[in-house]
Amino acid sequence: PTGRESDFIAFKEQIDGVRESSVIGNRYFWRGEIMTHHRDAFYISARMYSDRLFNTDGAHNGEGLLSHYLCDGCTYIMQRGKEYHNIFPVWDWRKIPGTTVEIQAAFPEKIKIRGTGTFAGGVSDGMYGVASFDLEREGLAARKSWFFFDDIVVCLGSGISSETGNPVLTTLNQCFLNGDVTVAAKGSISTVKEGDHALDSADWIHHDRIAYLLYDSPAVRLSNRSETGSWNSISRQASKNSIEHTVFTLWLEHGNTPRSETYAYGIMPDISKEKAASYYANPSVSVLKNSPDIQIVADSERGITGIAFLNTGSTELPDGTTVTVDSPCLALVAEKAHGYDISIADPENRQTTVTVKLKVKTAFEIELFFKLPGGIYAGKTLTQRVAVK
Repeated sequence: PTGRESDFIAFKEQIDGVRESSVIGNRYFWRGEIMTHHRDAFYISARMYSDRLFNTDGAHNGEGLLSHYLCDGCTYIMQRGKEYHNIFPVWDWRKIPGTTVEIQAAFPEKIKIRGTGTFAGGVSDGMYGVASFDLEREGLAARKSWFFFDDIVVCLGSGISSETGNPVLTTLNQCFLNGDVTVAAKGSISTVKEGDHALDSADWIHHDRIAYLLYDSPAVRLSNRSETGSWNSISRQASKNSIEHTVFTLWLEHGNTPRSETYAYGIMPDISKEKAASYYANPSVSVLKNSPDIQIVADSERGITGIAFLNTGSTELPDGTTVTVDSPCLALVAEKAHGYDISIADPENRQTTVTVKLKVKTAFEIELFFKLPGGIYAGKTLTQRVAVK
């Protein structure tokens, strides 16, 4: 007995649809470098790794043979909880949702590796959050961030570079094909047939009540067709029998030798095609900056701005307020009736102090000191309230 039997029963009932979910919010697990985001109708998570963490637990007992890229930005998107259930024999394991990957002729020799970058973290106020990390893997570099709001998650990539000559791509999703795939491009909306498609002029793609909004993205590719595989390809102890499923895969191609390339896209679960078109035409969330030094996304409707300061620096919020930090950090600035709530976290998990200078457009200035924790709490978010007269 664990003493939590009732919790497990309630959790199972939520999965089975017997009980409504009461888990609403955003949380960053700083020891595991994963951010989870729950709303009534969906769950989205972002998984990272650094020099403090291994990317996976390896191929123990002949299992997990293709798990190399599970932490290179893996972004699960679930509305029913079974979007990826038993899809793994037919998965393209170089196109795990959310990851940026160099396509080599063969998978890397080692499955379990420790990251080489130090920058991997998340800031969360309990409802909204920003996750960000420096991806460094065998010559491939990318700065990847996720900005979690109520009905949309914005995904940014910058500084994507590789000198190997191999293709580099970022996958938006790879899941079971469930119904039609709709593409909006240059004002025209159409349903695509099963097959492989180049969608370089696409504005948004809709599948299984999820809209993928393309803000600033390179070559867009879509596959919605049958795929075959076997469990034995990922586990030596499993059956070699052929399995076939129809799969939806959406990805971006960065070319064979990308240099400081970028991407920007939004994920909107639980939305109809009509509402996706309406939102794309009049969005409340916008990308303000996406560079190797700073990434910023703002939600004007809710007055929330997420910032990934990849270096020290300064930036201006949509309302004209200037935020300056003296150390790389992740920030979440929420406009409130009293002024602002400012949340700060250190993605390098140091026990350090971050100084935040706030200059409001009314010439009001304040200096805040965030004494961030160390030890097992290194990476935890601290929040301060600022009253503005």
